[in-house]
Amino acid sequence: RSVATIFFFGLVPAFNSSRADLIPALKGEAASTGRRRRWPLRHWLVLAQVAISLMLLACAAEVVQSFANTRSQDVGFARKPLLLVWVAENAKPEDYRAVVSRFQQLPGVRSVAVAVRAPLSLSSNGMAKLVRVPAQSASTPAYEIKYNAVSANFFSTMGTPILRGRGFDSGDESGVSDSVLINEKMAQRFWPDQNAIGKTFTTGATHPRLRQVVGIVKNAPINDIGEAPEPYLCLPYWSNFEQEATFLIETEDNAAALMDTARKALKSVDPRYDPLTMVTENDLIRYSSQRYQLTAELVAALGFIGLILTVVGAYGVVSYGVSLRTREFGIRMALGANRTTTLRQVLREMMTMAVIGAALGLPLALVATRSMRALLFGVTPWNTMAFGAALVILTISLLVAGFVPARRATKIEPANALRSM
Repeated sequence: RSVATIFFFGLVPAFNSSRADLIPALKGEAASTGRRRRWPLRHWLVLAQVAISLMLLACAAEVVQSFANTRSQDVGFARKPLLLVWVAENAKPEDYRAVVSRFQQLPGVRSVAVAVRAPLSLSSNGMAKLVRVPAQSASTPAYEIKYNAVSANFFSTMGTPILRGRGFDSGDESGVSDSVLINEKMAQRFWPDQNAIGKTFTTGATHPRLRQVVGIVKNAPINDIGEAPEPYLCLPYWSNFEQEATFLIETEDNAAALMDTARKALKSVDPRYDPLTMVTENDLIRYSSQRYQLTAELVAALGFIGLILTVVGAYGVVSYGVSLRTREFGIRMALGANRTTTLRQVLREMMTMAVIGAALGLPLALVATRSMRALLFGVTPWNTMAFGAALVILTISLLVAGFVPARRATKIEPANALRSM
């Protein structure tokens, strides 16, 4: 493959050399083809480099901005110092209530909520219940909807807003409660253009249980940041008790610093209790955004390499063109052209290639960024800021690449150029 590549790229220069005009060569002029072309092959190669470089830079700008968004934009819940303590013990509700009480007494703790699972907690795609809505026919299979069981203060601790209706109250947490909270996606899917508050549906297959919607919460990720929203429902934890529980401890400062203290507090309730995992919610956010980080690093590296190759190629072409036109520039200066005019003339050639290359690369960039929409978070595929940044970087780089040979052209001495004719 390497030999074939060398042969292919060496074939054109060899062919051009076989067509060289001997008369100009005997006069001391640079070898050239029989007829002078305005856009020789080397210029078209630079145009291709510029087009590909623009595409890579636009993609790099998109994915870098996307990764930055995972660290700053709203993901459906607030970025709080939360310590998650996940346990699964043979416990009763009063045991876990005692754990909550011990955690609340720890220094620097603001609130303690309980849920079966926390968002992004690597929960093997979450838990699900079979759901039937009244409008659904008996012959239609039940919907499988993911769910969670949470305490009344779960959403305020997580920072997930309740958009309509209410959250769980003390009445929902004691005894048997039919109240349920659903997310925006579930409301839109089953009750489009309707008010979902007060609507009912059943959960379970063997012993169906009627549930009533009391509130609608904002869509939030279940397993990964950037995943497509799907229907989701929440039950009150204490009236739907499960022995698997995640305690969400909101602290004033560094949540990770509370790990050892929280472990001791848990064991003080029962020495057998031991957390399966202890992690901060911010660590889970960073872990979930790793694919965006890796994509940003890879595409940015490709964009940088492409830019370097484009700059080197453009510099080589313009520099070679200046060497071929040494006498022309000397004659122009001898006839009165100043150095600024010569500088502009060389840079104009570079910018012409840059503009045409960018015009060719823009459609490529539009197609490439659209095809990678699944890798973007909080940014549209056709983002004007990303495309503008790519154009600015490419233009400045090409100007710098063309300035060096252009500067050299301004230093040509007319007398030396005329003497060599």
